Parts: sequence; C-alpha cells; structure tokens
Amino acid sequence: MAFVYRPPASIVSVERFFPPRARRLLLWLWWGSTAVLFVFAASTAPHMIGAAFIVASVAFALSLGILFLEHGLGESFRRISLHDAMLRARRGETVNLAYWCNPDVLAFIAVGDAPDTALQRFLAHECVQAIFARLAIPSLQVRERFRARSLEHRFPPSTHAADAEGGHDTAALIVALAEAAMHAARAGHRVVTVSDAFVALARASFVLRQLLFDRGLTTDDLDAVAHWEDRRLHERQMRRAFWTRENLLAVRPFGRSWAFGYTPTLDRFAIEVVGDEVSWRNDVRVLGRLREITALERALTKSASANAVLVAEPGVGAEDVIRGFVARVRGGSSLAALNYRRVVDVDFGGAIAGLPTQGEIEGRVRQMLAEAARAGGSILIVENFPALLAREGGGADLTAALLPFLQGARIQLIAMSTPQALHEVIEKRTALSGLFERIEVHEPDARTTLQILLDVVPAFEERFRIAAPYPALKTLVTYAERTIQDVPFPRKALDLFEESMIAAQNVKERVLTAARVAAVVSEHTEVPVGALSGAERERLLHLEEFIHERIVDQEEAVHVLAAALRRARSGITAGASTRPIGTFLFMGPTGVGKTETAKALAEAYYGSENRLIRLDMSEFQGGDAVARLIGAPATREEGRLTTAVREQPFALLLLDEFEKAHAKALDLFLQVFDEGRMKDGWGRVISFTNNLIIATSNAGAEFIRRYLKDERGPRDLAAALREEVLRRELFRPELLNRFDGVVVFRPLGAAEVRKIARRLLAGLSKNVEREHGVGLVVEDGAIERLAAKGFNQEFGARELRRVIQNSVENLLAERLIAGSLRRGDTFTVSAADVEDARGGA
Repeated sequence: MAFVYRPPASIVSVERFFPPRARRLLLWLWWGSTAVLFVFAASTAPHMIGAAFIVASVAFALSLGILFLEHGLGESFRRISLHDAMLRARRGETVNLAYWCNPDVLAFIAVGDAPDTALQRFLAHECVQAIFARLAIPSLQVRERFRARSLEHRFPPSTHAADAEGGHDTAALIVALAEAAMHAARAGHRVVTVSDAFVALARASFVLRQLLFDRGLTTDDLDAVAHWEDRRLHERQMRRAFWTRENLLAVRPFGRSWAFGYTPTLDRFAIEVVGDEVSWRNDVRVLGRLREITALERALTKSASANAVLVAEPGVGAEDVIRGFVARVRGGSSLAALNYRRVVDVDFGGAIAGLPTQGEIEGRVRQMLAEAARAGGSILIVENFPALLAREGGGADLTAALLPFLQGARIQLIAMSTPQALHEVIEKRTALSGLFERIEVHEPDARTTLQILLDVVPAFEERFRIAAPYPALKTLVTYAERTIQDVPFPRKALDLFEESMIAAQNVKERVLTAARVAAVVSEHTEVPVGALSGAERERLLHLEEFIHERIVDQEEAVHVLAAALRRARSGITAGASTRPIGTFLFMGPTGVGKTETAKALAEAYYGSENRLIRLDMSEFQGGDAVARLIGAPATREEGRLTTAVREQPFALLLLDEFEKAHAKALDLFLQVFDEGRMKDGWGRVISFTNNLIIATSNAGAEFIRRYLKDERGPRDLAAALREEVLRRELFRPELLNRFDGVVVFRPLGAAEVRKIARRLLAGLSKNVEREHGVGLVVEDGAIERLAAKGFNQEFGARELRRVIQNSVENLLAERLIAGSLRRGDTFTVSAADVEDARGGA
C-alpha cells in the first residue's frame, strides 16, 4: 500500500488561522446574539426587528460558510469514498490520507510529527478527554507520562517545518494514519474521525500502552471506549440534522392509525410498536442483532401467510430484534413487502383475562384477529406465545381459533417463546408449528455485553448520581460471565450493574469501583472473588494444613489438590477460561478418605461442606442414563446433573463410583471436562466453570494393594495405575486424559486408623462438653481397641464411626440419662468398656 500525508494548502491555511473550535465558538456567539436581539426587539423595542433580521441573515450566511469550510472544502478533494481509496491503495496507487481526515484531525496533525507529538495535541480535544474520563485516567496524568518520557529520552518535539518527505517520524505517522483510515473504512465512516486517528496513534505509542498496562487495560479497551464515544457523537449529529429522511420518518403523523382501518377491539389490547431508525443505527443492542433481524425479514416475506417464532431464553435480548425490525419497517429500510406496515404488540392474556367460558375466550381472540385481517397488512407480535396455547389451570387450547387466520394472507404473526416451551408446546401441535419459521436468538458474548453496558451508563449515572468508569464495567462483565450461570447475557450483567450501583449508593460512594463490584458478587455467591484478603491468603498458602485437620495421611493427594485450588483462586489456567476449577479422579480402596477429602475441599474453597453436589453414578447404568442426567423434554423430567448444577453453580461436584456409569453417560463429561459446559435436554447451556469436579472409583484398589505390597515406591504409583486402568478398559483414553490428575489414595495402616479414631473422639468430646458440660477421656488402650474393631482391609476405616457410636456414644448416653454424670464430671472410657460394649463388634 502507498500512503502519503500532504494536507492541501487551502485547508492548512483555514485550519491554522480559523480552527474548528474558533469556528464553533463564533457560530454560537452569533446565533446567541441573534436570539437576544429578537427577544429584546419583541419585548421592548419593536423598531429593532429589522436589525434583528439583518443579524439573523448574517448568522445564516455565516453558518453556510462554516458548513462549507467543514464539509465542502474537504469534499472538493475527495473524488471517491474512503472505502474506494483503501482499495486503490491495496492496488498500489498512492493515496493522500489528508484528503480523508476531518478538520479536527487536520488541525492536530502536522506534517513530520512523531506519533507521540500528535497524540499530545489530541489530548485537548473534548472527545479524547471524554475517553480518558471514561477510562478513569486523568488527562493530567497522561500529560505527565509524556513529559517524563520526553525528558528521559531528550527528543525534541517535531515542528510544522519538519521534513515532509522522509524520516522515521513521518513514516511512523503515516503508518498510524493508514491504520486509522482502514479502521474508519471498516466502521463505515466517510472520513477519519478524531477517535479513529487517536486510537491508531495510541496503538503506536509506547507511553500510552504502558499507562494502560499499569491500570490493567489494553489498547482494545481504549478502542472499545473510543468506539462508544464515536457512536454517541454520530447519534447527536444525526439527530441535529432534522431534515434527513430518517428523522422526518421518525415523526409520528397525526391520524396514522386511521390508515390501517377500524380495529376497536384490537386497539384496546394492542400497542403499536414504534421504532426510531436514528437510534437503532447507533444502538449496539440492535446492531448486534442484524443477523436475526435479517432472518426475520426474510421469513416474513417468503409468502403472505409466513410467520416467525423468535426462540430465546429470557434476558437474551429478543426484544432488541423486534425493536430493530420495527425501526427498519417504519423507516422504509426493510424489504419492500414489509416497509411501512403496521406492527402491533398484542396482549392476548389481558384480552381473555376474566372471561368465564371457553366460548367467550375463543370469541374474543377471533374478533381481534378478524379486525386485524380486515385492516390488512398488520404484523402482530405475541410475547409468551406458548401460554396462549397451553393455558394454566387446564384451560382449553386456542390453536383452533388461531389456525384459520395464520393460514390466511391478511395478517402475519411474530411469536416469542423459550426453547423449553417451543419443545413442550408448539412443536407438539404440528399443524401450527408448520406455519412458523424458527429464528434462534443467541446470548451475546462478553465483548458485546460490555458495549451494551456502555450504552446504558448515562441513564444509570443520572439515576444513581454515581460515576461508572470503564474498568469497573469490564470487571463487572468478567464476574458476571464467571459467576452467574442461570441468567444469560446481557440480563445478568445489567442486573449486576444495578445491584452494584445500589450498593455504592448505600455506602455514599461517588464512583463505582471494581472492588465494590467484587464485594457484591461475593455477597451473592458466598464465594470470594477479587483481590485476596489477608485471611484468605493465609488459608490458601497453608491449605494442606487445613485439609489435614480432617484427612489423615494421603500426603501426595492433598498436595496435588491444594495446588489446584491455589491456581484456580489466583486465576492461572493453561486451558480455556470456561473450564472447571479442577477435574480429578480419586482412585483407591473404600474407606480411605476420598469422600471426606471432597468435603474438606468444599469447605476450603466454597466455605461450607454443604456446597457439595453428590451423584451416585452406579444409578446411571441403564440406557436412559443420559436422559436422567440432562433431562428429557418428552417426559418433562429435569436432569439430575444439569438441574443440580444450574441451581447450585458454586459447589463441588462429587461423582461417586464413576466407572459404573453407562458409557454414553461418561461421554457427556468429555465436553464438561474440556470446555466447562454442556446443553441440557432443552438446549440450555449449563456451565461448570465454577465447579470443582471429583470422580471417585474403587476399581484399582486391589492393584494398589499389590503394588505397595511389592515394596515399590509410591512415586510411580499414579502412572502405573493409569496404565492398569487403560489396560482393563475401565475408562476410554480420551476421558482419562481430560482429568487434571489421577489422585491415588493409599490403603490405611493401623497408625492412620488410630489417628482417625483420635480425631473423631476429639470432636465427640467437644460436643459433649459444650452441650452437657461433661469431659470425655478415652484411654490409649480403648483407642487401640476401637481402631482394631473399626478397620479391615476391605472397607478401610468406614466402620470406625459406627464402632465409636456403639462403643462410646451409647455408653455415654446411658450414663447421662441415668443421671450418674453431672455437669463438671469427667467420663473415662477404658479398653474394657469398649470390649464389653453391646453391638461394638
């Protein structure tokens, strides 16, 4: 590509001696003087009316002259569009970028400037100042960074008299301007605007990139804010141009409804949907739905009787599709068959509410549809359309009343439904479902949601009187994506935004911060997010000790798990950010602490051992295993797995006896372990991003015993066990390899069982002393006997708790009830007491 930057002499002269700010100031002063003079003449000096008209004529002529300077003078050099100019540059033709820069850009960039020099001039522009204000970066701090850099490297600022034909500064400037021009062409701009040039220069500036990095931002964030500011400016400019076709068509004419016939019943329960084409052209919520809007237009023009159903989860933004569609129809920018038609939102629920009989209900619906059909050309929008077909309380189906009108060519209908209702209600009525084309409205991504938040920021700031800078919004979207799984974007981000603003208002904060957002998220989820507190930092650093308060021995297993939790809390991950916190396969004999370790991990990471979802996978061995796990629309049975995770997204998922599940059920977890999500039976995405997943298996118990009995070291035990599992085909290789680790639990020995017995007895002692004021002492000999009775090679220490219950707790309960133990007494348990206990064997 060949680019140069040579502003025409006429434009340079005008911009130097009569810059844009001076032109606008003069224009405001002149028109202001004209208004004052007219008021004065009308109120106290009628003879001054003539002078006022003369001043107004001068003001009008001045406005035309300034419009020529800002548009006509530049247009005289632009023979082709900016897009065509970029195509010519790709073909090797030389393009003078100055011809496609707006006056403000030309005023700030001189020939021979270094990018940093030009960038510093842009700091005086109101658009750039607004960008830095939204980024929560003081402009003064930016200037200080540039000044410090200048002193450090001692480079003299470029002047207007610098060499225009070569030099490093000129080359760097032209590269940046070429990037700005290509960015402007992609955005559909006619010229390179201030935001286009500023972002391109910022990407070339080490000083600005470093400043953004120090604040946890990137040039992409700068681009996002600049893009938002540019859209706001463009909308203001479009609204000021009242003479444009879009603004004229946005005016609602008097008596418009008369053009669509007499529809009194329909009008009682319907609202004509209005759309502003100027707004939707600058609204990211609508711009992000152009694919769905286009699909809706094509669906409705396939035939005169074509209808469409928008399928979306609540909160995804299906109403934005309707808003954009109506704006295009009203503005005449849709397909020819749809332009200028009447679009009404019909409240059938309100229309039939209170009607006692099925006949009256059907009569009301038919009457409304008949009126719309007589008027002709109407497009009806029905929210929650399945409710009209399957009414609560067992009411009769209204399908028969709807079918004749939907099959005709006089009205068309846009229905709205959730995926679940579509499967359960609409698709079961084949005669009706065949009349609708399905259009799915998917959840927007995080980047689009961030732009949506920027669009609503002015309204939120005015409502709460609290500033909401971009860094707080970026943090908010990140936390919403990670922590809220049962509500889609953008609804969950908007809800969290509102809650965060309310929380900031309650504590009298004037600026929403990332820390306030993190506090709101932590309060709702009861899971720590954001910066580590001192107590949490200490617990994570000494997590092995915390787990060992409940788990005896198993040093290797505890170390692997503690390291995984520290990685998760610090946000360090090598895979996709949507993967679960950790996925581990616990293998070992029964009764060695696998389940207890899972409970300890739930308490350590989620704050309570009750945050544990436990599924016995041996219950999912049949052919219906998949349907029982993810749900089945045909039987309306919710999925055991998907429902539990959707309702409790912050929990440890424990999959007991994992190897016993049906092969197809195991295949479900391939996507879960790899991507952190799966779809349930209704097509809803269930996220496992905030789950720590542990699968347990006793299948390798005998191999572990043999391996250790041969006195081979435990270091290679995990690798040897993995090979044994693959040899016996207990798990497919692709499933086994998706676990973050195979954690081996060794069989317990006598010493470990005694430790477990002491720990259980210590807990019992605390409870008895707290509840009854009685001390409990268990002799060493009694502990030996309890350990011997509560342990065997097959079941490990699983029976130990029952033995303590029968040998100690029963005896203690008898003494308390008999009154032989009073507050302040101490009860001692001997080996003989354990031996003589009933049911203790």
